[in-house]
Amino acid sequence: MTAASQQKQEEVERGSASPDVFISYQWGKQKQIQLMYKRLTEMGFTVWMDIYQMGGGDSLFDKIDRGVRGAKVVLSCVTSKYSLSANCRREVSLADALKKPIVPLLLEKMTWPPSGPMSMVFTQLLYINFGKDETVQERWDGEKFDEMLTAIDQYVPNIILVGKGNSAISQQPQQPRHQQQPQQQQSYQQPQQQHPYRQPYQQPYQHQQVYSQRYPNTINPKRARHV
Repeated sequence: MTAASQQKQEEVERGSASPDVFISYQWGKQKQIQLMYKRLTEMGFTVWMDIYQMGGGDSLFDKIDRGVRGAKVVLSCVTSKYSLSANCRREVSLADALKKPIVPLLLEKMTWPPSGPMSMVFTQLLYINFGKDETVQERWDGEKFDEMLTAIDQYVPNIILVGKGNSAISQQPQQPRHQQQPQQQQSYQQPQQQHPYRQPYQQPYQHQQVYSQRYPNTINPKRARHV
């Protein structure tokens, strides 16, 4: 995490800035989600998570509302308890009503879409399956994690480079193309050599000088054709 991204994250936690990513989860997976939060913030994303937003005078519901409204993408961490949670259902309903991009992360083995009111939202979405190997949720790396980063990158570009396996690397935001200075192309220029018979005219040829000295009152025979 750079100093600039750390400052932005602190502003998100104070509620004075909007996050890149809003994490919606049920507290039964809090330990695993904290590890994901740490992983994403280290990469340079600004992330909203409720346990870091509970200070101050505003109610948690107000902060959730501002967090969802300001987020660029919502990660919905789906479990059986998540699908039954009234608070999680409110977060998903608000994100859907605001037409926020929702990326469902399936954290345990269960049917899709989950039963209950959330099924109307989730039935049209593709989930990323972290339930086959739940140990990934202790590391947050590998193929499925790269798949999640690719999904986030669609809405929060220029933060990460996703490679094979565990090769997700943070990247600083690039300057927009229209503001970039054009690069000067260096091309090899062969030095120009003047042909010995194409030297610029500087003085009359020697035989012209001799002819003029001998016959001062006559016309130069080479110019006679033009007279």
